[in-house]
Amino acid sequence: MKKTFLLTLLILLGYSHSYSQSQAPCISGDGKPTAEIVTESIKDAVEIASSTAEVLLDPLDPLAWMELTVDVTEGIIDAIETAFRNNAYGNPFHVQIKQNLAKEKSGYLWQVNYGSKTQPSWGEDVITVKATPKSGDQARITLHSVDKITWWKGLVKFKKSDDNDWSEIACNYDNVKSVTNSFAFADVNNNYIILSKAKTAGVHTNMYHIVNFDKLDQNYDWSFIWLEDNYGGKYKGSEN
Repeated sequence: MKKTFLLTLLILLGYSHSYSQSQAPCISGDGKPTAEIVTESIKDAVEIASSTAEVLLDPLDPLAWMELTVDVTEGIIDAIETAFRNNAYGNPFHVQIKQNLAKEKSGYLWQVNYGSKTQPSWGEDVITVKATPKSGDQARITLHSVDKITWWKGLVKFKKSDDNDWSEIACNYDNVKSVTNSFAFADVNNNYIILSKAKTAGVHTNMYHIVNFDKLDQNYDWSFIWLEDNYGGKYKGSEN
């Protein structure tokens, strides 16, 4: 039974991303710290697998193996989706947008340095931030992912008075590469704005809290273009 359980979990690793990515793209809900997501998912998965393992399987019956894999996979994915719907602000890295650079013709390349100037530790995400004079009465926010990026990305707002209260402003997923929505900057007075992405097993993770979002020029439309989500080292020309 122990071998059955371990083998099943290994099989699930190949399925977890595609299943979790198929969930409804833009959602909202109540939350809890991001660190609890994986813990809860694993706990639920172990309980599901343990109860399923009580059923005696014929090791030569492929249908039985498939049924076991599907049952445990569905349980894990349900646990992941439930955990994310209950995932609050978490622990994103605080960043500031450089407005003067964003207003230049091509915007600017942004990449987090988790280290120091003398000992940099570059983040895996590279994003172009661009501001253009707004074309309508209300400013618009665009979230765009280049073609090679297929995992979910999102721009999420969290209520300052209750970071369990959140909703997604815009999101990219699968073949949806670009989303533009009108944005009322008055909302920023009551909300934090976070850049989020799908990470291990497709779990949506809050990555970057834009701390000066409320200071962005409301006479401009703002675009966030995700160029890299698994880059190693310093991206040429990037700022932080």
